Amino acid sequence: MNGRHRVVPQEVRRAFVLPIIMQFVALFTILSAGHVLPEVIPFGITRILAFFFAVYLTFYTATVLFSLSVKERHVMGFFAIASTICFWIVAVGTV
Repeated sequence: MNGRHRVVPQEVRRAFVLPIIMQFVALFTILSAGHVLPEVIPFGITRILAFFFAVYLTFYTATVLFSLSVKERHVMGFFAIASTICFWIVAVGTV
């Protein structure tokens, strides 16, 4: 949340539900595309989702690197770059 709060207030915590669900879907996608998990959904859909999350994380990384919070830029920036690279490697590997 852009490093605005040291402790996230109760009313803002509800905003974290959708991103947490998206992270689990992204985790399932990258593990399915990398053939770590068994194929539950068709591989074509997994490939599309892998590229979707790679592009999504690319834009997310850009927003983190241009954040006003120095702590978010330095700490989360590294993790955002690493996860984006991993998703691109797996997504390109599905072609």
